[in-house]
Amino acid sequence: MGYRADSEASRIHITGLGFAGAAGGGVDALARRLETGESAIQLLPPEWRPVPALQVGALLPPDWSWRDTTGAKALDAEALAAAERLLRGGDAPLRADAAAVLEAKGSAAIAPERLGLVVGGSNLAHALLAQELARFQSNPAHVNPRIGFHGLDTHVAATLAALVQAKGPVLNVAAAAASGAAAAVTALDLLRAGRCDACLVVGAMQRLSQVDWQALAGLGALNVSDVPAWPCTEGGGGFTPGEGAACVLLERADHARQRGATAWAELAGGALVSGADPLPHPCRADEVRAMALALADAGLAPGQVDLVVLHATGTARGDAAELGAVADLFGPGLDRVWATAPKAIAGHGLTSAGVVGLIAAALMLARGRIHPWPTAGVPKLSGLRVATGPANAALHCVITNAFGFGGFNACLALRSLPFHTERTADTP
Repeated sequence: MGYRADSEASRIHITGLGFAGAAGGGVDALARRLETGESAIQLLPPEWRPVPALQVGALLPPDWSWRDTTGAKALDAEALAAAERLLRGGDAPLRADAAAVLEAKGSAAIAPERLGLVVGGSNLAHALLAQELARFQSNPAHVNPRIGFHGLDTHVAATLAALVQAKGPVLNVAAAAASGAAAAVTALDLLRAGRCDACLVVGAMQRLSQVDWQALAGLGALNVSDVPAWPCTEGGGGFTPGEGAACVLLERADHARQRGATAWAELAGGALVSGADPLPHPCRADEVRAMALALADAGLAPGQVDLVVLHATGTARGDAAELGAVADLFGPGLDRVWATAPKAIAGHGLTSAGVVGLIAAALMLARGRIHPWPTAGVPKLSGLRVATGPANAALHCVITNAFGFGGFNACLALRSLPFHTERTADTP
């Protein structure tokens, strides 16, 4: 089945949400933080810090257990045991990914051959490989042979596909910190093309190695102070990390209707554009192009957008480029557009960030609640509207941005759907 702009099959609904990370063990916990402005970012105990330079963040505690997540708790004893066997030898990031996927899929009855799964992320096993390298250097004969496939990025997609029996298109896509959003655009295309009826989009949790963290500190990209570098505020000291995995279930509207599923929102369009630049340089013009193309793909105009979920990381150049791009896109209508920044609450999830932004957008459209900025990190944005506390608004169209090193620029456009505004994540 090909894409037809006027067909119900071309309309893609978001029918499931999942999250597992430092900001909460499920979507409801994440939503409570987003809706109250309660940031998960904290001063890290020294023993939690992968490198001394990293002093603040939202990282999983050493004793974190996936069994405490919403996704795992929904399993009966037999299913939990089967999941544990599948995840044996997997690290915390893979278990967080699994929890997010299980929550997003829930009890949805979807034919395995018509269920796809796209994982956004690369270099997902850097920390795991660094640990194995240390063991190899002390005793080369005792390398864990499972690293031969556990170390592959595709192992994440393969494991998650086995977990939920996704036997349609299953793949990894990579676009640096725009990877999660790139996965959503890829899934959107697969669904429009009729290659599957539903598709799980996973923003994989990325746990970096000590070398990675130190390199990012050296670049000036990582916040190395002992206080959060709030997005879009003066200083722009670098991003503050936030570990977590995020997942959404995308579904063709006709398929969702046939099985009686309730949707959070419509993913109406998306765009991926390249700046053709291998360096970590944000480009205002390319960001404008990504947003404009996403809206065009959705059949929407900038004047119809009520809110933008900013990529906003807390880096001076990146935030300035994005705010300039948003101003260029909306022009004189900028002062009526709301702006939020999930990274002020959950930290920067790197490869998962684009899906966290997608979840935030879907929540706001479904519930009509603007996510406030943390009291300590309220920015002074020229033109854009920001909430400093709980705020309600009738939202009809939201766009969410995700940008990555190397000129990767992504934007997703969502539309509201008529449903109850008090919906919770466990509504069927």
